[in-house]
Amino acid sequence: MYQVWRVLFLFLVVVASVRGADDVWLVGGGYDVRNSEAEIEQNVLWIRRILQGQVPSARLHIYFTDGDDPWPDVKVWRPAPDSTASMQPLARVFDTYYLNGESFRNHQVPDVEGKSTADVVSRGLSRDISQLRAGDDGLLIYLGHGSEGEVKQGGNRLDLWGNSELTASDLQALFAAAEPGVRLRFVLTQCYAGGFYRLVEASSAAGSGNTRGERCGFMAVPADEPAEGCTAAMDNGDYRGYSTYFFAALQGRNRDGSPLLVVPDRNGDGRVTLLEAHLYALRAARSTDLPLATSEQFLLRWSPWYLPLLRVNNESDNAYRQIAGQLADDLEQEDVSVSGASARRSYRKQLERDMHRLDVEQQRLQASIADARSRIRALIEMRWPETLVAHTQAYREFLQHKLGNVQAFILSHPDYAQLKSDQDAYWVLDGQILEQERRLRQVDRLEHLQALARLRDGLRQYGSETARAAYEQLRHCEDQPL
Repeated sequence: MYQVWRVLFLFLVVVASVRGADDVWLVGGGYDVRNSEAEIEQNVLWIRRILQGQVPSARLHIYFTDGDDPWPDVKVWRPAPDSTASMQPLARVFDTYYLNGESFRNHQVPDVEGKSTADVVSRGLSRDISQLRAGDDGLLIYLGHGSEGEVKQGGNRLDLWGNSELTASDLQALFAAAEPGVRLRFVLTQCYAGGFYRLVEASSAAGSGNTRGERCGFMAVPADEPAEGCTAAMDNGDYRGYSTYFFAALQGRNRDGSPLLVVPDRNGDGRVTLLEAHLYALRAARSTDLPLATSEQFLLRWSPWYLPLLRVNNESDNAYRQIAGQLADDLEQEDVSVSGASARRSYRKQLERDMHRLDVEQQRLQASIADARSRIRALIEMRWPETLVAHTQAYREFLQHKLGNVQAFILSHPDYAQLKSDQDAYWVLDGQILEQERRLRQVDRLEHLQALARLRDGLRQYGSETARAAYEQLRHCEDQPL
């Protein structure tokens, strides 16, 4: 019976004309200016160019921060020079040195349709979705922050401008209003994105399994995990979030123009589908993200308790098993043995020990930093009490007439050199911890892919006709181009 379903869906793929997106909603920005990092803006600009190049006929609706208001709504960070001109000595003592170099400006995203507030975005989505007809296609792309909520109640949230929010239930209701035959897809890159799996369900009751038309999408992380990013730095070579890899695959090159790690067009038909872009991200990403397609989430939900007791034959066309093998080869080239569960456990414990050691050293530095800062600051506040009353006339006069004296005092203090060294070392350790977390996630991704490979083959061999049909419907929806 599986072959019947397989033939049916292959037939649908062949006879159906290739549908491109009719409406694309690109929603981005932070929830306030302090949390509207430059990385989000740069991603919106980059993805906007990709969309305009690949689906020029689509109606592109961009919602970004405060819309056309002229006020600052993007935070940019560049390393501050370690000099008195940048006030870095004073910032180090008053524990704001990691903020020094921040600046704020108005966004540079053109053709913005409106603010990325919950009310504006929901009104726009409601209007546009209501105008779609059977055979039309809508694609929602979100680039911003997210918060965790009660997943079963649809409480995971998009954190939108003006400290507003749209929950997974809110978006589900908007999607459910579409006419039958309308395909709605989504790419969600925020923290806790996996909670939005319910968008594929027509019912407001999570886990119902019912669908209305084609609904599918891609999520940067599971429902209970934060995502990597967002940084205020302007160097996009530092960007490691899911969107960096996903949209690079669709573009055919990395965002800096360099070649991709592997060719994302897995079936060689000359086009890259959203599913192929997602599989590329699973293969190429070196980040703390663990992305999920809706079909993969379906497999994880379907997984019956008895499947480990059954013999599951490995099928040759299983992309998850192929990618898992490639990730294992990558680790082997780094002299890391992951050929068995025991080897992976050993490697995981090693990484966890290394992370603990780095964390202990970070805590030691933090205590040393606090002590040095306290000693120097006490002397400054005794000699220059104006530093106690920021945002006052006295503080303005201090900046105008005494700033040079206090910074010269700081530089001459016997504890300052060690303070500077400890603060710099703290952030070096922070970067090393992040790299260890990325290595650990590489092992997680390998094991995740192996689990998906077994579930996919297990569903084909033991799943009910209804479950196989629902899975194939999700895959068909996902495996389409922009």
